[in-house]
Amino acid sequence: KEKETEKGIFREGDKVMQIKNNYDLVWEVFGKHGIRIDYGTGVYNGDIGIIREIDSFSQILAVEFDEGRIVERGKHEELLALNGHYRKLNDMQAL
Repeated sequence: KEKETEKGIFREGDKVMQIKNNYDLVWEVFGKHGIRIDYGTGVYNGDIGIIREIDSFSQILAVEFDEGRIVERGKHEELLALNGHYRKLNDMQAL
């Protein structure tokens, strides 16, 4: 699968680098059976990741950074609309 953006074409398996500190970007770590074992915020300039999944419908990217941190990438509104982990953590931060 692939996603075309103004910066180029991204494909599953591509290596990517975070080029700007993003202290609010939500990440999660999942165990062997898909159970979340850790989560937090922050991905920093120079962090290297691999695109693990591109959702064909929403065009959201799932990027895995070091130590298994998974980040969903897309526009804020798109990620909220998925009603997934990003939405839940965003709602928790609003409290």
